[in-house]
Amino acid sequence: MTAGRRTVRVPVAGGYLAVTDAGSGAPLLLLHGSDSNRSMMDALIEQLGADWRCLAPDRRGAGESTAPAGDEDPSWDTLADDVLAVVRWAGAERPLVAGWSWGAKIAIVYAAAGHPCAGVFCMDGAALGAGGSLREDLYDRIACPVHMVFAATPAWRDPPWPYTPEAVAALSTRHPELLISWLPCGHDVPNLLPRELAQLVRSFAGLVRPA
Repeated sequence: MTAGRRTVRVPVAGGYLAVTDAGSGAPLLLLHGSDSNRSMMDALIEQLGADWRCLAPDRRGAGESTAPAGDEDPSWDTLADDVLAVVRWAGAERPLVAGWSWGAKIAIVYAAAGHPCAGVFCMDGAALGAGGSLREDLYDRIACPVHMVFAATPAWRDPPWPYTPEAVAALSTRHPELLISWLPCGHDVPNLLPRELAQLVRSFAGLVRPA
């Protein structure tokens, strides 16, 4: 187990986030996807905790974090502000913000809002297309590098999985500044290939130099 691992509660508007704080070094935020919690990042923390301070929050309403008020899901802005609260609590100046699936979308919104960020690392999640709840014009507002890692095996086929090779190639053409990689696995990338994923994180970190 990664040395120095602990669970903390970080205050946010209306409650708190439960956060795994593990390892030491440059700050690395690890954001889980929908229908999961921060334990989704445990295998990646084991790979990276020797060299990084890994901060993995339970999203508002997930795991041990406070549930959203009312019946509505929290807004993108609220989710980004929650990540900012963790960054400020940790005293990070320029963290690397990595997210898996829905967490990747939160990382994109966070960076597009101009919050402190050395780089965004997306694991099988993206803002894709001109419609829907998360439009890809967000990339135009991100000042730091973005590295996207896609899984080669679709998570489902009905409705059609959005991150096909053709769709990702078109995204790359529209946004040539994005760094894109593929891994030979399914959607559950952090658990299926944590070692390979960790190596991609390290390589990207060498480019963006978080602090």
